[in-house]
Parts: sequence; C-alpha cells; structure tokens
Amino acid sequence: MFGVTNRSAFKKLSRNEILDRLLSPEYVDLYSAIAPLRDRKSIFPKELTELLKSSCLHLVRAASERSHAARVLLSISAIEILLSHGVSDSDFVKVQKRISILVGSTISIADIQKAFGIRNRLVHSGQECDESTLAVTLAALCIVNFARLARIRTEPFKYGPSARDRLIQYIDFLVASARIREFWTNEEKIVFSNHFEHSAISLQE
Repeated sequence: MFGVTNRSAFKKLSRNEILDRLLSPEYVDLYSAIAPLRDRKSIFPKELTELLKSSCLHLVRAASERSHAARVLLSISAIEILLSHGVSDSDFVKVQKRISILVGSTISIADIQKAFGIRNRLVHSGQECDESTLAVTLAALCIVNFARLARIRTEPFKYGPSARDRLIQYIDFLVASARIREFWTNEEKIVFSNHFEHSAISLQE
C-alpha cells in the first residue's frame, strides 16, 4: 500500500497525485468495505467489514510505530486477523499458503516465510530486528486483495454459512489447486485461470 513503508517519498507527492493513487482501482474494494459513502450501504457482509476494519487498524498502528519490532508484530497480526480462521496457533504454514494466494507472485513464499520468521523470533526469543518493510508491505497487500476477493465472492455469502467461512474455504480451494497445478496441461491451466481470474490474485507458478 503506497505511502505506508516510505513516508518521505509520500510527502513529496502533490495533492492531486495523492488523490490519484487513493482513487486507483486496487483500493476501491477496500474503501467500499470499510468506508462506504453515506448514502450507500456496503455490499460487504458485516462480518467481513469488521474483519477488514480491525486488520486496517493494526496496519495503521504499525505504520505509526517507530520500532521495527512493533511494526512487524502489528503487521503480522493484521494478516492473521484475516487469514488465521480455522488454523491452530502453531500452523503457520497454512496461513502462509493462504497469503501466497492473495499476493500471487508479488511476494515470494520465501519472503512470506521470512516475515513470519522475524515475528516468531521476536516473540519466542526476544531477538530484535532492524527491518519491517517486508511485513508492512505484506500486510497491506493481503488487506487490499482480501477486500477484492471478498467483493468478487459476495453474492454467495448472502445465504448459508458465514461469509468468513465461505471466503476462507474458497481461498483454501485455490491453495489446493495450486498444489496440483504442475500436473495440468497448458489448456487446463488457461481454463482454470480464466474461470478464477481475480486481477492481482493469482496462483503461484
């Protein structure tokens, strides 16, 4: 998310440049979820709206912290608010696979693991860190793409199980599909990608 990890660069932008970025397509779904216009009702189920608001608050707090450690802890917490549903506290691998579906090829699985490794060392051994950009960027991407995917999958949420359950089940379906992708023919990959196309959200190659 622009401006979160580089305040000095953000300050150099003109007002019009800031507005252009804020109104760019990748942020529209997030705004629709957490801050719909006064005369419009959010198209998002309340459950997902509250999740996104909570996650965004953690990210805002992370961006305002001076300590790298605090930024990392808050950023990873922002991700876990969205993606740890139905996962035991120790099953970081499943959460990381869900993250990889949301961020696609933008951030590698190795970097996702690195961000969680930094957080885990902070929590379990008190090991300090001098870098937080990766964790903050990862959280921002997860929030934006979670909102985008939630908007695409909103219609089925109107009936049946909770919106959160449905969305996480769908993400896990994409995770499972990514595992067997190497066995597909090129035609099968094209058909699947066309059917489950979510802009920036893509299966890892």
